Amino acid sequence: MPPPGDRDTIESILGPDFKHITSEGQLLGRDEEIASIVPVAFTMNATEQTVDIVDDTAEIHGVNTLTESGIGRTASTPLLAGSSSAQSR
Repeated sequence: MPPPGDRDTIESILGPDFKHITSEGQLLGRDEEIASIVPVAFTMNATEQTVDIVDDTAEIHGVNTLTESGIGRTASTPLLAGSSSAQSR
């Protein structure tokens, strides 16, 4: 996993049709997701994951539990879902 706030790595991973539904129900496209990247120290625990693959698109469903360092607060949010431009080998 790239370091928090690693914009270049995230940009190279997300496909052009990437979509992210936030825990508040806001729909973000690829450009909005990249623009929102800020370095934050946190621990992420992904659970309840399922992956649906159709052609060259993978959609991931599950729960991310994020714990911000020093705050001791957790928030569960849906995993990012979308397509990746990466080709499997």
